Amino acid sequence: MVAGEHSCWLLLTTRSYWANLQAIREWAFAKRGNRGPPRIAEEDTGIVYLRAEYGQVSALGGIIEFQESPSERTRTESIFDRLYPIRAKIRILGISDPPIPFKPFVNQMSFIRNKSNWGMHLQGNAARRLDKWDCTVLTHAIQASTRRENNARTEGTEDKHRMR
Repeated sequence: MVAGEHSCWLLLTTRSYWANLQAIREWAFAKRGNRGPPRIAEEDTGIVYLRAEYGQVSALGGIIEFQESPSERTRTESIFDRLYPIRAKIRILGISDPPIPFKPFVNQMSFIRNKSNWGMHLQGNAARRLDKWDCTVLTHAIQASTRRENNARTEGTEDKHRMR
């Protein structure tokens, strides 16, 4: 990345966790041994990747912007706070509803070297930095999906999916 540009991240999560994060407007990371949080900075973009589970395919859930760098929180009011103590406030830029299947993008992703075993490139990390090409491809797909949905809505309805 060029100095002054913000990074783009692929953020791996589950559908239920994504719903929770939308409600609390914070991204949360587990503390893993001596590894600190990913080097996410304020105004970095996140593409939400929803893992395949319960018969559903892996998919793109939306786009967020980090409003601060992740840091460890000391409050432990709930089990969620204890399991995921590293937090960063987020702004949701768009939600794919329904989520967009990820598999059609595999051949376009530069970080996926082995296209036949592409899932292995998404294991082990909660966040993966994307290059500009990968970020642009995925962002445009989510924006196009969001626009189509917005055009189908009737006037006067709440538009929680609109891109800012």
